[in-house]
Amino acid sequence: MQRTISFFLALSLILCLFAGCGPQEPVADPEASATTEATPPVTTTAPTTEPTTEPTTEPTTESASEDVYDMKIALITHGEGEEGTQMAWQGIENFAEERGISYNYYKTAEESDDGAMVSIAEAVKDGANVLIFCGYMFECVVYDAQRLYPDVRFLLLNGEPHTADFISCETASNTQCIYFREEQMGYLAGYAAVMEGYRTIGVIYGIEVPVVVYAYNSFLQGTTDAATKLGILDEIHILPHNLGCGAFHDADYESLDRWIDGEVELIYGISGHVASTICERIGTKDMPVISVMTDRVYDAEAVIGSVVYDYTSAVELALTILENGNGE
Repeated sequence: MQRTISFFLALSLILCLFAGCGPQEPVADPEASATTEATPPVTTTAPTTEPTTEPTTEPTTESASEDVYDMKIALITHGEGEEGTQMAWQGIENFAEERGISYNYYKTAEESDDGAMVSIAEAVKDGANVLIFCGYMFECVVYDAQRLYPDVRFLLLNGEPHTADFISCETASNTQCIYFREEQMGYLAGYAAVMEGYRTIGVIYGIEVPVVVYAYNSFLQGTTDAATKLGILDEIHILPHNLGCGAFHDADYESLDRWIDGEVELIYGISGHVASTICERIGTKDMPVISVMTDRVYDAEAVIGSVVYDYTSAVELALTILENGNGE
């Protein structure tokens, strides 16, 4: 059953890679508020690692098709503070190596919009005309950069360009957004958890951004619907824990340790960094986990299911569309 859960949770995100560039509608809170014991979050995302392979700045194959769009690709990254970097890089590498296209990555000197803008300017100066970004951390800088560099194509994964105050949201004609349906992922995770027999579930989330709201609220809806179907709604208890940011502190570890020691039956970590930290903390103890971002079923004994963001395939598909002239 472990592999079955992983398959369905992964499928929910992979099938909806190109949901469009419009805002997603959040999933409403379950009517049965008795199943929760705290107010749901407002949203979050998390970090990963910077690319593990060295970038190629010159074409690596000699036979590039003559009608291929003249791309020079750059990944703009904050390094370990950005989620999905390695998977996005793998997608770039797969696409570029096959076609003999130049590609590189630029790690910002500081984790800020100003730092990202400096890296964007550097990449453009070096000749990059397709820039790729992962996550909400780049939404504001892409909003500004897409106007400053109208001849450059911007690809933003799991985000939408907007101003810092959210007053203005605009996706320019030279920008493409890729969304992942967190509301489907969260719902399936919650539904499967209850159907598998879990009744007291801990949910940990961090920075409050829209994708976390979708993942959290839909998880509640899934647990509620499953419990209603089984006639055990009063037996379901969801314990939310808000980190307040993307990192764990002493108080957060204390709460997590109580959960691991038996306060809950299952832990759901919303975001890759959160799930990774949970798995490391559990170690060899017997506490089931549903992880997010990458498939950790084969890496951690505790993981019973994984919600997979297939950034690799998403990047390859987006670049192929652009290559074929359909990205206008």
